[in-house]
Amino acid sequence: RISSNDLNILKIWDPITGSDIFNLDKHLSSVYCCDWSPNGSRIASASKDSTLKIWDTSSGLCLFNFVDHRHEVTFCSWSPDGCRVASSSEDGTVKIRDAETGLLLSSLIQAESWIWCCTWSPDGSMIATTDDKYLRVWQANTGRLMFHDQPHSDVIWNCSWSPDGLQLATCSFDCSVRLIPTLFQMKIN
Repeated sequence: RISSNDLNILKIWDPITGSDIFNLDKHLSSVYCCDWSPNGSRIASASKDSTLKIWDTSSGLCLFNFVDHRHEVTFCSWSPDGCRVASSSEDGTVKIRDAETGLLLSSLIQAESWIWCCTWSPDGSMIATTDDKYLRVWQANTGRLMFHDQPHSDVIWNCSWSPDGLQLATCSFDCSVRLIPTLFQMKIN
């Protein structure tokens, strides 16, 4: 199991005994999000300190410390194949990196507001993002905006793809959850 908290610590703990395996304490401020790589060998963590960190789960070592977001990093997620990791930020960007080398592959720029969430489609071809008003879906390889919608009346806090990739679920500060079909041909920009 893994958890994050307001004490700048990312904890890996044994779910049966409850004992700590590692306390990953290199962040300088609250850890907002953490995500296991698909093969379980790494963890990504996003922090209020404006960093994305990649950790080795067998040693607890910080493998990468990315400092190129200008504001708080709000979310992180691994591509389904584990080859890329995405991070979203209050600076209005999503950065996509090669998970092995750390090389920045692309930046999705949506600068009018914070990006709260970034999540990969089940096949890894698209990334959904949420912000103060919109759900947006981008082609992961080209950065092309494929779809946007305003399904809520308040901040869209999070989103999640259905396992078959045919729907996105969104949740909002407006106290609602919406299911959006991913038939993007209907609203392509």
